Amino acid sequence: MKKILIKTAIFFLPVAVLAYGLDILISSTLVRSNDYADGEFPVWNDLYNGKVNADIIIFGASNALRGLDTEVIEKRTGASTYSLAVNGLNFRIQYLRFRLLLTRNKKPKLIINAVSAATLEKTPELYNPDQFLPFLLYNKSLENVLDEYRDFKKADYNVPLIRYFGKKEAFINILKMLIDPSSNRTRRIKGYMPNDQEWTSDLEKAKAVSSTREFVLDTSLVALFNKYVTECKDQNIGLVFVNMPEYIEGQSYVANREEMLAPIFRSSIDNQISFFNYLKDSISCDKKYFFNTGHLNMYGAKVFTNRLIDDMISAEIKEIKISD
Repeated sequence: MKKILIKTAIFFLPVAVLAYGLDILISSTLVRSNDYADGEFPVWNDLYNGKVNADIIIFGASNALRGLDTEVIEKRTGASTYSLAVNGLNFRIQYLRFRLLLTRNKKPKLIINAVSAATLEKTPELYNPDQFLPFLLYNKSLENVLDEYRDFKKADYNVPLIRYFGKKEAFINILKMLIDPSSNRTRRIKGYMPNDQEWTSDLEKAKAVSSTREFVLDTSLVALFNKYVTECKDQNIGLVFVNMPEYIEGQSYVANREEMLAPIFRSSIDNQISFFNYLKDSISCDKKYFFNTGHLNMYGAKVFTNRLIDDMISAEIKEIKISD
């Protein structure tokens, strides 16, 4: 029996070593992509490798990702700025990035946290799961966060190569980078992803399915959000909440906005955190600033970011100062 086990080990050891080597090769190549998985790899790379190190950090979802211009903030304030907003995901992934920020990067002076009806939403599906592919292997902290979703199995975290089975687009992207490195275009500006496309019909398509949408509040996320606020206070990190502009004609699509934002309002009052709400701002009434009802275009992002800075200066947010 002992001889059989030894022979089996001798047979599988080279296979395991080869699989692990191939996994490292695939992951280290894929992770250099600026375009695949919605351009999220550069941001995760900077977080894990301690390269964010900015005085001002932006958190939130896609509306912050597209609508808060890091270059404008840096030019106006003279403070280094990085957007850690993540497309299509709720506060659970934001908190993961917050912890990585504190453990692997310099502590920021201020966090501009964009919030919306979706911030504390219960989401059973993981949007854009491929953004995690190169980072999954033997990553227990990531496994703990993603465990509630069904996109990855136990083996994906513990067995080399398994998670890449069926990922045709990932391998096509790798081949494109190897054949034509110039095709690996940069999409982010210190995390910010500008968008200059024309107005889309996303709202009309959504209303064709249902005239309104009711979000489901995740009580565990409410607790996590309150924990995050406490940690910011304990770390002496400035924090402001921003309800981003949304085009006025689409705002009624969210049926229970007040309910979804109520825990964040309470937190802002209880902790004396400034809450800037732009749903009724003039920007929200003009389609020229948007590419769809919930997202500012590149021009709108510049206009809005300047307005937000002006409002934070007027509110005497101590971490915001006009650059000399």
